[in-house]
Amino acid sequence: IMGPTGAGKSTFVKIATGSENVEIGHTLRSSTQHIRTIRCHNPLRHRDVVFADTPGFDDDTRSDTEILTEVADWLKQTYQAGVKLSGILFLHRITDNRMTNTLVRNLDMFENLCGNGAFSNVRFVTTHWDQLKDNNQGIKNEGELCKKYFNTFLCGGSQVHRFQSSFASAWQIINSL
Repeated sequence: IMGPTGAGKSTFVKIATGSENVEIGHTLRSSTQHIRTIRCHNPLRHRDVVFADTPGFDDDTRSDTEILTEVADWLKQTYQAGVKLSGILFLHRITDNRMTNTLVRNLDMFENLCGNGAFSNVRFVTTHWDQLKDNNQGIKNEGELCKKYFNTFLCGGSQVHRFQSSFASAWQIINSL
């Protein structure tokens, strides 16, 4: 699970797993400093799922390059251990009214990390819908994200999902992989 700091990655994992051991940041500092894995049972497909909760981009203590290097190293080790990666969830706050240069650069780095052949295993997950005063603004933001920023991925088979901060919503997204 990847995305910028504050997008709700740890919250997504906590809701999906029901684990009280997932630390969620509620301060201005990033809480996830290194990749944390959490195993749980998929309630619909009767198999185990391992979530890798990654540090967020735009972190206040580490550069995006350091974070991407850690993720790439973890992916390499996981692959060498014979573990099958089902996909990557890239979370994005729907409440963001602007795409900053940092966010655009992060998407470019993420695109390079994935490679064209893996786009069908990427799910863009918009979060924080419950914080919108007007859902129409979220729908407008989502359309612009799809058209301008996620388009290359979508043309390669990626999908966009809305996370509604519920167990059912989390597993609907996970099982789309």
